[in-house]
Amino acid sequence: PKAATAASFQVVSDVALAQALAAAVADCQRRFPNQLDFCQWATILDAIGWDPVRLGVEVERVGLHGVMAHCRVSSSGAQRGSAGPEVACPICLCDYPPEEGVALSCQHWVCETCWASYISDAMDCPTAAFNPLRLTCPGDPECTVRVPETAASLTLGADKLSEYQSGLRAHLLTSFFRSSATAVQCECGRGLRCADAAVVVACECKRRFCSGCRRR
Repeated sequence: PKAATAASFQVVSDVALAQALAAAVADCQRRFPNQLDFCQWATILDAIGWDPVRLGVEVERVGLHGVMAHCRVSSSGAQRGSAGPEVACPICLCDYPPEEGVALSCQHWVCETCWASYISDAMDCPTAAFNPLRLTCPGDPECTVRVPETAASLTLGADKLSEYQSGLRAHLLTSFFRSSATAVQCECGRGLRCADAAVVVACECKRRFCSGCRRR
């Protein structure tokens, strides 16, 4: 590949990327008015590769609720309470007070302690990168309802919640950035947007690599 000139690629800051991501979500909220929050829209866009044209086609074909079902996004967040005073958690098998139960739209009630452990264990897993948009309901192994940010807000302590939100933001920024055909990410973490699909990029960290195959 040819060498990149200074004008053919640019470093994309996290701030600029976050602004572009927020604009993409805001555009969806404008085009398809509903009660979905930022995280729910981001989950849908992440699932379809951040392609607004494809989103429009799919909404026209199966409706917004059909798209939500395909992306396993519920219209409601997590809720606190339980079905009765004597409910046993399906994970730890212990009874818990009604006010300590948390469930998603699937109504699989799990105690707050097990919810916190479930999300924290996923965040601390040493073998897999944390992707909060891929967490599903812990109350039933076959349930595919995805865990919304409200579940973390209800069950995690302040420090762990901050870590969760940072992980969510990092995943969304990376996913959104990589959806561009001319976007590449250096090993140092800098995001670069190139004018051409395959050029040799010299990053500020001194690494040089092909933007097409990513080889140094």
